[in-house]
Amino acid sequence: MNFKKIKNIIARQKYLTSVYNLTSSKHPQDLVYEGFSGSAALVPIEKCRSNMLGYTTNGNPFVKTLKAYSDKESGYSGSLLEAYYEQFCPISMRAVLESDNINLEKYHPMATVMPWSTATPDEKFLRACIDVNAPNILSREAHKLGLSTKDSFGWQYFGPISENLGQLEYERLISVYKTIKENGYHPNQYGYIHGQFLVNNKDWVWVNIGGKHRFATLAALEFKTIPIALRSRSSALFIHRSEAEYWPNVKNGLFTKQDALDIFDRIMAGSSYYSLDQC
Repeated sequence: MNFKKIKNIIARQKYLTSVYNLTSSKHPQDLVYEGFSGSAALVPIEKCRSNMLGYTTNGNPFVKTLKAYSDKESGYSGSLLEAYYEQFCPISMRAVLESDNINLEKYHPMATVMPWSTATPDEKFLRACIDVNAPNILSREAHKLGLSTKDSFGWQYFGPISENLGQLEYERLISVYKTIKENGYHPNQYGYIHGQFLVNNKDWVWVNIGGKHRFATLAALEFKTIPIALRSRSSALFIHRSEAEYWPNVKNGLFTKQDALDIFDRIMAGSSYYSLDQC
């Protein structure tokens, strides 16, 4: 057996886990009370939301871009993704979250954190960007993928972004889509996408944070359920509305409790700030 085969076997074993099915009226709290010991679950597609902006899969601009691509192949120029980046350009954290909190206006949109996040805006900004003092700020992820701060700027979530970054995001999205469409989806081999559960009594949604291109692809391919990791890197895994006073960025005074609840409710409802239908 050669080294490549051994490496593939080890990779598969690394992510091999039992998967809890959260369909058929199941609730995330069942994971706790039934003593589930696995590290992944299946979530109904209608229960999924996007990070920060709270898009449902039907309203997600990345999903819409892929569906338009599947109908008629094209490039970044003239795409729905290009229109999204050109027309949705929030100027502050307050605008990203559609918040009434005027104190959030002083934070750059790329510093946006949720009320339940463990990071503050300043901490998030330093993690997300190469140089927070640059005239045109570039995300660290884009820099790792080969773009330079000299001629590129922006973040994948919204505009404004440079032409180079828009093209890069479009190509990444299409590449993941083609791979999964042709070869199937194998999270046991390559890892599960991750996020967090927002819970309000019997109602709940799952918010995608890591693996955005895979998530958009699965939604565009009309998967009925999404396999997800039972872990969260930016907050607790379960965010209960009834515990708002304990959320880190409420406790430190960044958000008022009411402002935090309004943001929570908007994401739960899938009432996103911006729609591609406006393009």
